[in-house]
Amino acid sequence: MNENLVKHIESKRITQEILKKVGADTVEITTNSAELTSIMIKIIYSKIGGKMGVIFTENEMFDVCWKKHQQNEASLIKAFAQNKNRELGVEGFISLEDEQFETANRSLINNEPAIYLTSKEG
Repeated sequence: MNENLVKHIESKRITQEILKKVGADTVEITTNSAELTSIMIKIIYSKIGGKMGVIFTENEMFDVCWKKHQQNEASLIKAFAQNKNRELGVEGFISLEDEQFETANRSLINNEPAIYLTSKEG
């Protein structure tokens, strides 16, 4: 992620207003860009730390943001992903979505600091 771009977006008045509201209440941010959404999540988390929940209203945006982070084991992103193909699963094998769900659930139960992603649809 381009750090200059992150700093530029963080310096904007709207971002500062969002950061003030985050400390006091739930904040809803609407974008049509997975990149901007990821940057806003990074900025907000850098200010609050600890545990942060992000609920996506659309599965498509959730999938794009989650997939940007799922290959990075050092990432603080944990996802409550839905296995849409559960009935097609092979006995004895666990899907990536089920594995990610279990990892996120275990982390949350253990009170681990992370960014927890989920979707309203799933």
